[in-house]
Amino acid sequence: MTSPDSLLDCQQRGRGPPQNVTVRPGVTSLTVSWDPPDEPPLYYTVTVGSDTQVIYGTSVIINNLQPCTAYIISVVSVYQDEESLPTYSSGKTLDSVPPPPQSCWFDDITSTAMMLYWQDADINCAITNHNISWSWDVLWSDEAGSGVDTNTGYHMRLRDLSPYTNVTAEVASYTDAGYGPSTSCWNVTSQEIPGPVVITNITWSDQSLYVTWSPPEEENGVILEYSINIMNEDDTELVTVDGTTNEAAITDLQQCVSYDVTVEAATEAGWGPPSDVYNIFTNGPPSPPDKCWFSDITYNKMVINWVAPDSQCGVVNIYRINWWWDVLWSDEQGSNETLSKETSITLTNLPSYTNVTADVAAATDTGFGPTTTCWNVTSPDKMYKNKNIQDV
Repeated sequence: MTSPDSLLDCQQRGRGPPQNVTVRPGVTSLTVSWDPPDEPPLYYTVTVGSDTQVIYGTSVIINNLQPCTAYIISVVSVYQDEESLPTYSSGKTLDSVPPPPQSCWFDDITSTAMMLYWQDADINCAITNHNISWSWDVLWSDEAGSGVDTNTGYHMRLRDLSPYTNVTAEVASYTDAGYGPSTSCWNVTSQEIPGPVVITNITWSDQSLYVTWSPPEEENGVILEYSINIMNEDDTELVTVDGTTNEAAITDLQQCVSYDVTVEAATEAGWGPPSDVYNIFTNGPPSPPDKCWFSDITYNKMVINWVAPDSQCGVVNIYRINWWWDVLWSDEQGSNETLSKETSITLTNLPSYTNVTADVAAATDTGFGPTTTCWNVTSPDKMYKNKNIQDV
């Protein structure tokens, strides 16, 4: 090491430390320059921290430094057999664009909101703001959108979201150098119970109801099941089908009954409200006439009578009478059919002593129902020979 006497002698001869040392900062570098003493040295040593460089000019760029960091720089003139006192200066590297946040995540998730959190990278530069952009896609509809905001903290609540919506967020940190690259994360809002189903059609055929519906306008999640509720004044029947179908058949129902039908949908959050009530009357053919019988029987005619059925399936508008005869004293027989709006008809020109069997069925707008059967025999008469059978 150069002694103090040697340094004093050095300065007296025009030798000395560098003059006017200046430092120009960069993001990861410092440019150091100086003026030489009256007697220029062989070289200079420039020390930053534990790193020392030998410099033969009057400036040097010190690289590979950390942004936003203060450094002490010493510059020394080195002569043949002695060196000067150091000249000290300081410099601070500039802010850099920050790296992306280390992570981001969602918590406190409900059906309409979620909290977004993030953690910044560990850097020397001051992070003073964040740019948060997010996009959302409702998973049960074609609704989508996006938003953007800034935040100086480390969390932000996203509100007014729809149930069962995918949300993706991008978080970028900011220093005085600008915004850096972003970190992304995503999550999905909770499901809610769905809105009401809309029944589109109900048909009745062969003692079965065929129900179709459209999904709820507000599905609010994944539809897991539909429940079809069929109610009358005496009973309630429930049929459950998979959430991927929009139709169901309910079999073995009663005819001539008024049913109220509703449909409900369910997500993992539970059952939604029922649809509007759809009322349907299960039409069907009428019951058979309560009874039938013959009256006013003579040797060549008789009257078939019947009692109108007590039908709840509509108004009986006509009757069909099928009848057969079998002459008991010969091999003559035959059959005929007639329609009547009354509850009796008269058969004439019958052979005497002839067995007559009749089937009577009632009809409404939906068709003929089952029959009621009765039979009887015309009176004997030896003189009756007419074998022409007519229905009047």
